[in-house]
Amino acid sequence: MEQIENVLIAGASGEIGRAVALRLACSSRRIALVHGPNTQVDEVWYQSIAAKAAETCIVGGNLADDQGVLDVLQVLEERTSSWGTYGRVITCIGATGKRRAISEWSGSYLNEILRNNFIAPALFIGKSLSLVSQPGGCIVILGSIAGNTGSGSGSAAYSCAKAALHNLVYSLAKEAKDKGIRVVGLAPGLIDTDFHGEYRERARDNAKKATMAKRIGSAEEIAAIVDFLSSKHCEYIWGTIVTADGGILL
Repeated sequence: MEQIENVLIAGASGEIGRAVALRLACSSRRIALVHGPNTQVDEVWYQSIAAKAAETCIVGGNLADDQGVLDVLQVLEERTSSWGTYGRVITCIGATGKRRAISEWSGSYLNEILRNNFIAPALFIGKSLSLVSQPGGCIVILGSIAGNTGSGSGSAAYSCAKAALHNLVYSLAKEAKDKGIRVVGLAPGLIDTDFHGEYRERARDNAKKATMAKRIGSAEEIAAIVDFLSSKHCEYIWGTIVTADGGILL
């Protein structure tokens, strides 16, 4: 009898999160999906996941609040009590927020950016560690190349939050190694999603000029990398940030 693998994806309602879920859904996997409190879930997408996976569960809640995360995890455990632990935990949590020059920053603005891009994924990962298979489990944390190089155009606060998230990858890898949990980060470059909002066309044009690939990346390409990094094929990759940017940093 084929063994069923459990996969937990947080930030599953964003374009990359949706692509990751579609990539990983298959008859030999149970897929648990977590999304934010104000997110509209695409019903067609969710039904596609449900049709492919052995079982599915979807839970929404406030991931940037201690009690909110605990509430989400409690509901998740209640609905999936028979599943056991998760072999793969993937967090795609993040949001750009409004772009502001450093001279225009305020405490409330910084709190918002940090809450969405560092606090929420950090809280979720920390409080869900007990759900990860020990040993043999893998956590993949999506960051951004902005966390490596900084960012202009009013996105410096976002870059700082992603840099903190990248440091979490290194720190968590050291903390989780004794439990046999593998931690890996992924830093996408310019990806063709709603993440860029009104700057989407500009991002496409910039990618053609700045990347070695001469194009913007796709959510499906990032999902394929997540699949590979979290698989048994990458058991020797620990505590590092893998960059997928089309060669923009060279």
